[in-house]
Amino acid sequence: MLPKRQSSSSLSFVAFQRTPSLTTSAWQMGSLRTVLVEDGRREREIKKAVAAFEKLDDQTLRDIGIPQRSQIEQVVRYCRDC
Repeated sequence: MLPKRQSSSSLSFVAFQRTPSLTTSAWQMGSLRTVLVEDGRREREIKKAVAAFEKLDDQTLRDIGIPQRSQIEQVVRYCRDC
């Protein structure tokens, strides 16, 4: 007994699922580019904030909750609600 023949529309649907399309790859590359741009933007903002904090004197840094200059970048990078 021969296996049932599938219709052509179901075969094309299966082929579409198995092969990555060009638009999917382009979307993934666009997404990667977006992530890289956002990371670069965030790093520039961190550098600007660190430079601004480094201009402050030690007493002012202590007043805003940064006890040592070595902790400036850590506070800028990781402290969201300080």
